[in-house]
Amino acid sequence: MSDDSAVYDFLRTQQLWSLRTAKEQAQRLIDLGEELIRKIERDGLNGYYSINHDCLAAARRVHGTCNELWRLRVLIEEIDKVAKNKALNSSTELEAPKAPTRKSKRRKKKD
Repeated sequence: MSDDSAVYDFLRTQQLWSLRTAKEQAQRLIDLGEELIRKIERDGLNGYYSINHDCLAAARRVHGTCNELWRLRVLIEEIDKVAKNKALNSSTELEAPKAPTRKSKRRKKKD
């Protein structure tokens, strides 16, 4: 795909947004983990711990955005393959296409 294509620009923008989101959520996950570790060291068994801790939501966002980054990359690679094949086919289409040949059926000889 050419670098100046509108589709390429759109996909690249989506990749950059997803990359930024993945980084932000990964940092948030690290911060939440460090905060939890400090609480455990400070309060131990006497602390109140949430069953709905935010680390699960952050981990899911990291996983989701990494999945999106993978899908965008695969999409761009597939579009590149199609564009290359199209370019190759257009250069070979200048030759006249050959008509498919059929073998004639052999008839049995009559006695």
